Amino acid sequence: MYAGILDTEIKIKKHQVTVSDFGDQTDTYTDGATTRAFIEPSGGGRGDINHETDYIYRKRITVRRYVDVDEFDRIVLNGQTYRILSIESDRIKNHKVLTIEQIDGLTNEPNG
Repeated sequence: MYAGILDTEIKIKKHQVTVSDFGDQTDTYTDGATTRAFIEPSGGGRGDINHETDYIYRKRITVRRYVDVDEFDRIVLNGQTYRILSIESDRIKNHKVLTIEQIDGLTNEPNG
């Protein structure tokens, strides 16, 4: 991997589950690492959420392999929040490729 292509700064929000005294679970996202990434569009389309048309934006981002990220975390890129759909790790090239989907504006996402 060429370090020069990692030209965009992203923020990773780590997923945490808190359990109350009554057994109620709440998903929260705390600020995690800030790292550099290479961003490329990966398509999108239209979706039907609550009988309203929603435009789905997907991207593929490439980060270094040592970046601590998993499928339950969130990515903040240019003020927009994204969920992670998949993570592909490549030991030879020393990078991870994350496929992400924009979730801002969706009502069914906790703290998203």
